[in-house]
Order: sequence, then structure tokens, then C-alpha cells
Amino acid sequence: MVQADELSGMHALQDLDRSQLEKLAAIATKAEYPAGTVFFRHKQQLTHYNLLLQGSVALTLDLDEGEPLTLGMVEPGRSFGISALIPGKRSTANAICQQDSTVIHLSEEKMLELFEQDGKLGYCFMYRVLRIFKSRMNQRTRQFLVSLEQHPEIQPSLEGLGHISFG
Repeated sequence: MVQADELSGMHALQDLDRSQLEKLAAIATKAEYPAGTVFFRHKQQLTHYNLLLQGSVALTLDLDEGEPLTLGMVEPGRSFGISALIPGKRSTANAICQQDSTVIHLSEEKMLELFEQDGKLGYCFMYRVLRIFKSRMNQRTRQFLVSLEQHPEIQPSLEGLGHISFG
């Protein structure tokens, strides 16, 4: 069972009040996972939005050259699996446990039902998730631009694209 207090420290839920956190806690589950656990793979249909309580999760993409590209690390208090909240959307990365972790899972189906019942909760939650998603897209854009600077052979094929911005 998940307690509302455990949810209150989560970055994605900071704007929610106690009664809203209690509603989410009522539909949440919690589980422990060993390092190496694969939560999901790139382009997989997701069924749960996840909140990391303890541990570390890497968000990666598999490249043809062998080593996966790390897009970011999810630290305690952060979330992953945002794509689960967009009907028909698939994951944009792999999510792999880097150390033993405790994760709170929120079923996409139950969350959407709850949001239909409590529109204010749905709005507050999705607004916060949108801000997190935008921040992640900005981070990936910066990573992409750094990669371009490190690989000048790509530059000629990108001329004429203009300035790239997600601002």
C-alpha cells in the first residue's frame, strides 16, 4: 500500500494538495526491483506511470554502434513512463534499473478514470507533467546540439535547417 506522504515528495506531484495525493495513493502500488530490471523498452506500449521512491533508473536508446545512448538518469522523487498517459503513445526510451530501486506505479487506466471524476486533479497533474516533459525535451535538444558540435561531419547536411528551439 502507498501512503499519501510517500507521494508528497515526488517532483511531479508537488502542486497537488493532501486530498488529491490521497486519491492517487488509493490507486497506486509499490514494488522493489533489483539492479538490471528492464521496466520497458523503446516503442513499447506502456500501462503505468512510475514514480521512483528509491534507487536509480537510466533512460536509454539502443544505437546501432553497440553502446546505448543515455538520455538521462531518473533519481528518487522523479518520474518515468510519461507516455503511458497519452493514449496510443509508445515509450520514447528504454528504462533500466541501475541500482536496487523502489517504484510507485500508477495505472494509466485508473489514473484516467480518476481524472474524469476529478477534473481539477487531472488538470493540475497533467499541467505539471507537461512542464516536466518540456524540460526533458529541452535537455534532449541540448544533448543533440552538443553531439552535432562533436561531430562536424554532420554539419553540412544540417545547413539550412535554421535555429532549433523548443522554447
